Amino acid sequence: MSDDPFEAIKVTFFQECAELLGDLEANLLALETGEGDIETINAVFRAVHSVKGGAGAFGLEDLVRFAHVFETLMDELRSGRKECDDVTIKTLLRASDVLADHIAAAQGTGAPVDAARSAGLVAELEVLTHGVAA
Repeated sequence: MSDDPFEAIKVTFFQECAELLGDLEANLLALETGEGDIETINAVFRAVHSVKGGAGAFGLEDLVRFAHVFETLMDELRSGRKECDDVTIKTLLRASDVLADHIAAAQGTGAPVDAARSAGLVAELEVLTHGVAA
């Protein structure tokens, strides 16, 4: 490990991301099986929000942009403006996989993110959030 304190903080951020992704997946699966509630939705929102905030601190713009669109849909679900239906949950599960890809790419442990797959999920999330892709 480097003596650079910034690098040490970055290592901690990616460790937290691994935990957050585990929580995110567990909570989305709870929603999928009907075992989730508003607290589950809030937990998903917080996980994505935490990833986005840390990514912003490190200038990981691709990760921030993807997490922002994911977070915006979660905010709609939290507020009750959007119903947490099967289509939404399945899309969120796929989005969590792409979020994991973005994290791995930012960390340097994964392949570059498939831009077409990521853009497609962004469009799906935006349609679920706003009714149209932005």
